[in-house]
Amino acid sequence: MKDGDLGYAPLGRRAGLMLAAFCLVIASTELFLAGAAGISPRVNGLLAPPTSSVPPMISDARLGYRPNPAYPEHDANGFRNPVVPANAEIVALGDSQTYGTGVMPDEAWPRQLQALTGSTVYSMAFGGWGPTHSLALLDDAIGLKPRLIIEAFYFGNDLYDSFNMVYNRNQLQALADPAARAA
Repeated sequence: MKDGDLGYAPLGRRAGLMLAAFCLVIASTELFLAGAAGISPRVNGLLAPPTSSVPPMISDARLGYRPNPAYPEHDANGFRNPVVPANAEIVALGDSQTYGTGVMPDEAWPRQLQALTGSTVYSMAFGGWGPTHSLALLDDAIGLKPRLIIEAFYFGNDLYDSFNMVYNRNQLQALADPAARAA
């Protein structure tokens, strides 16, 4: 009997298709993980070999976690700025998009805004944070005496991040709805 008589593809052809399928699965998985690492510092920390022996984030009682001041290219407050200014004309609050996950520090939009306007822009952002984190940092932001504070809201996950911080992590309990908590 020939291979073609039973409806089977020749062995070489089947092996080629299996190899192509395997490569497609590996490439898809790699793209998914690269995307996840670009969005989340936690995933990036798990997947990427450390470029520094210093962890990118540390525990924080008020915020849950925060950027590490000892991490390369972070200021004394732990944010991704060259220095902590005495005053800032603009303060940017937000998550990974404001922080600039996946891009060089000078490519993040707060630094681009500073370059375009000539104003001192201070970024107080970190991946995985939501508006409740910004609320917790608001007094710190106001302490820089800015003319403008920008909250960069991302509709993709910021509402979930806020819910998670208040109801699952039990932080900023003043924001919790007692009726929702009882339910």
